[in-house]
Amino acid sequence: MKVNIPVGSTATVYVPAISPNNVLENGSTIKKNNKYISLTGFEDNYAVFRVKSGSYVFSSGN
Repeated sequence: MKVNIPVGSTATVYVPAISPNNVLENGSTIKKNNKYISLTGFEDNYAVFRVKSGSYVFSSGN
């Protein structure tokens, strides 16, 4: 899933996943201390992230 967040904005991004640990950004695991992407929860088989401005490509094992 490609996501583009405009400069100066933040977004809540829902990524379908079995577990938040299965979600990758640009092919890499999302580290807990990432200053641009933070996991905020897990709802109904979606990992929920707060994302700062930029371009991202999220994927999961689903």
